[in-house]
Amino acid sequence: MPRNQWVLSERCERIVAAELDRLRRRLPELGPQELDVVTETLERVSDQLVMVPVRRHPQYEDAVEALFAVPADTTRRDHERPS
Repeated sequence: MPRNQWVLSERCERIVAAELDRLRRRLPELGPQELDVVTETLERVSDQLVMVPVRRHPQYEDAVEALFAVPADTTRRDHERPS
């Protein structure tokens, strides 16, 4: 995966996780099965709205970097999680 796609994917994952945490606080009565459905739905929406078009049009890499504020010199190593 090109560097900008990887960074953007990570950003989408963080946003989805933050929204799920917010939802858990707002609706503590939701059970694990319901949260799983919501999680899958948010991940699919994120992928369809952001990642699919980015992967489909790699020729717009510069535009993606500008639109989503992805640093041009970012590499995967810059964002890897410590083991």
